[in-house]
Amino acid sequence: MINRVTTIYPITNSLTNLIRLEKSLILLKHKGKYILEVKKHILPSNYSQLIGGNVNNGFTPLETSYELVNSYIGYRPESIEFISTIKNILTTSNGETKITTHIFFLLIPDSQEIKISSELKLYDDLEFQKLIFSMSQLQNNISCEANLFKFNWKEYAQMYEPIHQIAYNYARNKL
Repeated sequence: MINRVTTIYPITNSLTNLIRLEKSLILLKHKGKYILEVKKHILPSNYSQLIGGNVNNGFTPLETSYELVNSYIGYRPESIEFISTIKNILTTSNGETKITTHIFFLLIPDSQEIKISSELKLYDDLEFQKLIFSMSQLQNNISCEANLFKFNWKEYAQMYEPIHQIAYNYARNKL
C-alpha cells in the first residue's frame, strides 16, 4: 500500500451528527461507469457519494473496503488500489475532532457480473464531474429527502468535494 496523505483543515461546526472518525471510501468503476452510493435518508436529492463505511476495531481500512465491495455489489476482488488518506480537523463548540478518510479504487473487469441495487447509481465521466462540481454549490441548510434534519451541506461539501475529486482524478485514466 502506497502511503499518500493529504491534510485538509479546518471545517467548523455542523458535521458532528454524521461523523465517522475513521472511514474507508471506495470508488468502483465497471464498464466505463463509476458506481456511487445513494443515501436518500441523509443526502440531499440527486446526490450520491463514494461507497463507504466505518473502519471498525480489528479491521484495517483495506479490509473494510473489501467488505464494502462484497456487501454492495456481491464481488470479492483479488486486489483493491489505495489512493490516499485525507485528514480533516473539525472545529466545533466542543473542541476539535480529527477525522481520517482512506480512499480506495477498484476497476472491476467488464466480464465480471455484479449486482446494482437501488442504493447505487451509475455515472459516466461527465455526470461524475458535474456531481463533484455541484458539491461546491451546496447551500448551508438543505433538508434531506426524508426531512429528518437540516444540515450545513456547505461544510459537508468542504470535506467531500476534494475527496471525490481526488478519487475521480485517480480513476479517470483507468481503462
